[in-house]
Amino acid sequence: MTTMDAKIYNKFLTKLEEQKNDVRFMKNIKKGLIDLLREVKLEEKIKKPKKTLSEYNIFMSKKMREFINENPFENTKDRFKRAATVWSSKPKNSEKVGSTDDEYDLDEEGIDE
Repeated sequence: MTTMDAKIYNKFLTKLEEQKNDVRFMKNIKKGLIDLLREVKLEEKIKKPKKTLSEYNIFMSKKMREFINENPFENTKDRFKRAATVWSSKPKNSEKVGSTDDEYDLDEEGIDE
């Protein structure tokens, strides 16, 4: 059992103990148990810290917004292909996350040198 599962299980048992005197809960025990478990899992999911974005995710997000502003009627698939092409032609030795926006600006021919 993982620590997350153990937390959910312990919290579930605590809440179940609180619910045992509730007549409505006891009448529909199956539904009550399912709802209670969902509630506990949701609470744990909300507490979970978000994963940090990779350099690729940040780049693609910026490029997609830029391409949307340039041509809002362009197909999303084509827009994504363009952004992926720019990413793949980007120098591999670039700075890590937190680099400036200038690194990703395009001129007419492609990537700024």
